[in-house]
Amino acid sequence: MQVSLNWLNEFVDLSDIEVERIAHELTMSGLEVEAVEELKPKFTNIKTVKIEKIDNHPNSDRLHLVTVNTGEGLKTVVCGAQNIAQGQIVPYASVGSKVLDRKTGEMFTLTPAVIRGVESQGMLCSADELGVSERGYQEEDGILILNRIFPDVKIGENAEDVLGFDKDYILDVAPTANRGDQMSVIGVARELSAIFDKPLKFSPLECTRDLSTDSFKVEIIDDDVCKYYSLGVLKNIKIKPSPDWMQKRLIASGVRAINNVVDITNYVMLEYGTPFHAFDLDKLDGYLCVRRAKEGEKIVTLDSVERELTNDSVLIADKEKGVCRVGDLRGENSVIEDKPKSIELAASYFTPSGTGKRATRVGSRSEA
Repeated sequence: MQVSLNWLNEFVDLSDIEVERIAHELTMSGLEVEAVEELKPKFTNIKTVKIEKIDNHPNSDRLHLVTVNTGEGLKTVVCGAQNIAQGQIVPYASVGSKVLDRKTGEMFTLTPAVIRGVESQGMLCSADELGVSERGYQEEDGILILNRIFPDVKIGENAEDVLGFDKDYILDVAPTANRGDQMSVIGVARELSAIFDKPLKFSPLECTRDLSTDSFKVEIIDDDVCKYYSLGVLKNIKIKPSPDWMQKRLIASGVRAINNVVDITNYVMLEYGTPFHAFDLDKLDGYLCVRRAKEGEKIVTLDSVERELTNDSVLIADKEKGVCRVGDLRGENSVIEDKPKSIELAASYFTPSGTGKRATRVGSRSEA
């Protein structure tokens, strides 16, 4: 489990303690820290520039000569991206900068280059070349358009600051099976609060919205595998990317950012350790239940694989079929698509015994 030190600091003040000591004391307490990684950009010396002019390359139909304003002068860059336009603010790597090779994923240092007979005074960078493609900033192939994401960005800024690489460390912790209370950010923070005798900064949450479910019915059929299942309904939700701070926190925790609804459920699960799911209300028939799977029952999961279940698998199901398998991948029919809709949010408590075993037996395991 990957835990951000900055995230932990929101619940217990560790600002006066070195990360090495935090890792050592956690390990000595029984919560092993397998690795500590400093979170920092892979690139170096990338600045923001404004595209002033785009000309055709004299010796190529696919390349352009792009004149950019660095804030200290003009530079000409040979670029083949098709998504660039005058007035955009984009990341610029000058000679000597380090970026990622899109094909190999290895770092390389930019050297002087002559492309089709024209000198290129650096390069304009994509999200892949900066190592931030997982943040979902860029849908199309080409250069990362910074002013589309950050409207207040200015010329000559450090891309590291614009992209929000705050100083942070990631602790890779390995809770034991009998300490489920440690399998969350708050759980680890609680442990650190006890170790260093520091107060835990935690307040119970209060719901301020009406989440009434109208006529929606919930039923726990097999109560030996699920002790609690609650849901609420949010209507007219606009599906869009999550805020940048949430995306960065999820990615630092090893979870891919998808959209605001899915990301919120993953965020809650990481912070509180509580299984939290979102379903498209339009795809359900006004009913959800928790039950054991029937022997030989099949479900197509999000990886488009049809899996045959045994009776010790646990399903969240509608009247006809499973929509989510507990401890494992969600069903393909539970996808949250990119259009306004009503969302059913569900929080639950499943008995820990056998959950991991059920997931392993059918050949799959997920973070959710």
